[in-house]
Amino acid sequence: MLENRLTDLPILEGELERVVIDLRKEEQEKVVEAKTEDVVVLPDSDKYTLSSVIVKGVTAGIDENIKPENIRLGASILGVAGNVAPDKPDQEKTIYPSEQEQVVIADTGYELAKVVAKAVETESFLVEPSRDVQTITAGDGKYIKEVEVGAIPSDYVQVGGSIDITENGTYDVTSFVTAKVNIGGVGEKTLYLPNAFSTVGQVYSFAVSENIILLSGDVSGIGVWEYDLRTNACVQLWKSLLNYQYFQMVGTDCLIGGSSTYLLLYDGTQRTIKSLYGGYDWRYFFIYGDKVIVSSSQSSNGLLVYNGNTKTAERVISSFGGILTISQLQDRLIIGSTGGYGVWVYDLTLNTATQVLTANNSGYVKHFLTNQLCFISHNSSTAYAGIWVYNYTTNSATKLYTAGVQWQYGFALDNGDCILSANGNYGIVLYSASENTITQIYSGGGYWSAYCDVGEDLLIGGVNGSNSKGLLNYNKQTKAVSILFSNNSAYNTFYKLDDVVLIGCYSGSGDMGMIVYDRATKTATLGAYYGVQFIYSLELPEVMLFGSNNSSYYGFLEYDKQNRTFRKPMAYGSLYNQFIVSGDKIEVSSSSARGYKFTYDPTTREVLNLRISLEV
Repeated sequence: MLENRLTDLPILEGELERVVIDLRKEEQEKVVEAKTEDVVVLPDSDKYTLSSVIVKGVTAGIDENIKPENIRLGASILGVAGNVAPDKPDQEKTIYPSEQEQVVIADTGYELAKVVAKAVETESFLVEPSRDVQTITAGDGKYIKEVEVGAIPSDYVQVGGSIDITENGTYDVTSFVTAKVNIGGVGEKTLYLPNAFSTVGQVYSFAVSENIILLSGDVSGIGVWEYDLRTNACVQLWKSLLNYQYFQMVGTDCLIGGSSTYLLLYDGTQRTIKSLYGGYDWRYFFIYGDKVIVSSSQSSNGLLVYNGNTKTAERVISSFGGILTISQLQDRLIIGSTGGYGVWVYDLTLNTATQVLTANNSGYVKHFLTNQLCFISHNSSTAYAGIWVYNYTTNSATKLYTAGVQWQYGFALDNGDCILSANGNYGIVLYSASENTITQIYSGGGYWSAYCDVGEDLLIGGVNGSNSKGLLNYNKQTKAVSILFSNNSAYNTFYKLDDVVLIGCYSGSGDMGMIVYDRATKTATLGAYYGVQFIYSLELPEVMLFGSNNSSYYGFLEYDKQNRTFRKPMAYGSLYNQFIVSGDKIEVSSSSARGYKFTYDPTTREVLNLRISLEV
């Protein structure tokens, strides 16, 4: 190119002084449309050189064949949607894992659009070693991922044969396939007591281990004996003119007290007894961790704390009346006493005692306990009547109510309020937790000692027919008491069923029997006129069975749940307090020395095999 340009220069004659050649070209930019064929881009002439080439984006215009009628329905090319329906419809198939090879093809007239292969479901097994062959099979449609077989236990024993056991004791049966046990029942065991027990009217017994029983009696001089069930040997460990009847285990040891006794300690390891503390009538035991709080019903005995680690007893209250009540309020014991010693508070953590109330005659009794407060009332009508409330924070008692004595019955409501009743004609009072006040809400009778929560209402009964008569209702919203059922009897045993509450009579005269409270209509009617104290029961699918604790002959009572009716399948005898399910029958009997026994058939509701038991 340069040579060509040079030839075009004019020939100068003469002396050549200077020649200037300009080789620069003008830059040119070009825009090119994309096409389906090759495109060659050149500058317009030799005097231009290309500075850039811009190729425009491809559109449907690149090819005249890009149009809807040439594109399949559901697809698009360069923004042009097709409208040509396929020759065959799409088909989706699902295949499941199989042990055989699977070939997936479309059905006739279809094209495969998608094939879904289900995930493999696996399961694992943990197999315990066994002497028998075990086959592990996966569930339907599942595959076994792994099988873990546990190791043979280190104490594995090859077993075989059988052992016969005919006496009480400890046996190693790990190497036997079966153990045949043939030991006479407790009633068949003969206790070879020494002649010293021939004049004892009441024998007190307490099992301190599997084979050792401690024995005492109600005759002075009997003391405490140790009876070994394995050897039938009975040995006197403690000789005394006093008799012992109260026992409390502390680990392998045992604290022993009685009506007129010292406090004794039985060492379960050494199998010996020693006097732990003087005084007498130690009978109340309260366990707190490794300590046992011990008190007496006799005046001036004080309060002891027994330490299970050191096996010693420490007197924490030196001058104290007889104990009426001991109850726990968080980490403290509220203790009511007799003999004019008032009320004491023992701090279980600090091991200290504080007197919060004093009295000149009999002391106070704890009535009702919540996690916040304790109600205290005098146990005598001669002085110091009313109700006191113990404050945990200040460790003091404040008198809130001045009327009545022995406010010892109560029920805590959900909102913290409490219903209170006393032994006497003082009615019922309500303690308001929010206002810290006590007001009378019912003035009739007393001894309102039994309560049954039925949702919006509280059923109230008593234990004294001459004072608490019939059945009351307390409405939690209105805080009012109303009479549900009135007669000359006291009701205090509640049996809550789905649709009714059955209330048994405790004592009284007149109609007595059982009340039926309808939970839907909130009404009470007398359902049976069959006596008092039906406190033993057995609930079956269609009936409830009742036995009386009264010595009068009130018989055996049955309640039909569906028909809401009572009847007496057995009108003889009383004290039916044992119900034993035997197959499809019920064996009913009395714990008294002489009483009736029979079989009750729940299907026919008949009494079978009536008999009299004589125990001599």
